Amino acid sequence: MSATQQKYKKKQEAPLYHRIKDELRRRISDGQWTTGQALPNRNILTAEFSTTRITLDKAIQQLVDEGLLTSARGSGTYVASQRSTRPRRTSNKHSMRVGVVLGSYMPAGAQMPEGDSDHIYFGPVLRGISAGLTGQPVEVKYASVSADNYLSYYHKEELDGLIILTATVEDMPHLHKLVDEQVPFVAIGISSPDAEDQTIPTIDASNRAGGAAAAKHLLELGHRRIGCVNLATSHANHVDRLRGFESAMEAAGFAVDPDLLCLNPFYAIDVFDKLVDEWLDRMVKSGKMPTAIIACDFSMTLTTLGALRRRYLAVPNDISLVGFDDPLSAAHLSPPLTTVRQPVYAIGLHAASRLVEALQDPEGPRLVVGHELLDTEVIVRKSTCPPRLIS
Repeated sequence: MSATQQKYKKKQEAPLYHRIKDELRRRISDGQWTTGQALPNRNILTAEFSTTRITLDKAIQQLVDEGLLTSARGSGTYVASQRSTRPRRTSNKHSMRVGVVLGSYMPAGAQMPEGDSDHIYFGPVLRGISAGLTGQPVEVKYASVSADNYLSYYHKEELDGLIILTATVEDMPHLHKLVDEQVPFVAIGISSPDAEDQTIPTIDASNRAGGAAAAKHLLELGHRRIGCVNLATSHANHVDRLRGFESAMEAAGFAVDPDLLCLNPFYAIDVFDKLVDEWLDRMVKSGKMPTAIIACDFSMTLTTLGALRRRYLAVPNDISLVGFDDPLSAAHLSPPLTTVRQPVYAIGLHAASRLVEALQDPEGPRLVVGHELLDTEVIVRKSTCPPRLIS
């Protein structure tokens, strides 16, 4: 270990990025690095200071803000000339800039609401995020950003961290890219990462457990031919709800009939009615009408309820129905809805708190690490009952 490494490995009071910043400033003032000279490669500096890329970047960024360094994207970081020594930002240099981005759920360029929203999912999640950031020195930017632009958006807006909502299965390589580039972020909407995705920092409801609990509730009532409406299998959390349903059925000894699954790969509400109508028509013609249906979010639940009513099928006397999500209106439907409640406000709150904690680490900003699942709960109301004929 070099003398510099030994010096900076020692435990000291100042955060590590402060110590690195002071050493870089000293080298500039001592003339070791002169005006216009490029800093050594980031890999060389991280090895010299025995640190991570994110901690080094924090120290360098503060010197850029102070005007001692200048950064040109794609060409490197240089010692600034004397006339470039005014700070690049006018905001409080101790404040953090956090991007809250909604990915593939919305069209590119669409505006995302700041904070409050009437949406049954995004409203509580965004309010939770806002509560988690309240009182912190944080500037928040809301945007709809496609997954392939997460990294460029982070750099372009000079952010300190990201909170990403509704990641899809196809987004995973882009989330891995953020991890590789040591960007601090939390992804909401991934509840059971596959083995290759374990490095992605996530928080969500226990969707797989929720799907399984919905199936178990219907099985306990005596249902055996249970259908599932999942019209967003592109979304990781919806995939988990389906997997939970399938695992509970298989554990109970009942194979899932593929014909009883109404699936669609993309979340497109404008085709929900058509898809569910066509599925129910097939069930009628084949004589496979389920005695109960699980719908994987509230919009799908309302669509399914409407389709059953158009066929004069009563819920729950003809077909039991279990939804996912529990907005206030769920208890006031006719009949009141049995549903899986997920802690959407708490998801947003925990995501914001985890990111702020990582950015404010005494040793300098670090990555968010690990997965967090918040419990779901089956709320039993009047849309489920035992089947008239156990099949």
